[in-house]
Amino acid sequence: MVIRPPKWCEDATPTPNGWVSPSGEMLKKQRIPSEQIEEYYRSKYVSEQVEQPQMLNEAPAPKQGLFSADTIRHFWGKISGEN
Repeated sequence: MVIRPPKWCEDATPTPNGWVSPSGEMLKKQRIPSEQIEEYYRSKYVSEQVEQPQMLNEAPAPKQGLFSADTIRHFWGKISGEN
């Protein structure tokens, strides 16, 4: 079971003796086993890590014209540079 900080102080830190504010003030006295403290930090920091998207590298497309020479000849007649 993952422990949660008090709702009135979401940035509280768990200690074996209870929840402590960032200024060091004891907010809530309770015994917290070290296993639960470790699990709290593990779940807090693992869930905050965002996986970076994987970069996909594709081979460049061949440098080829949109129309073949036969298509150009069919629709527009001679290709420039042809005799």
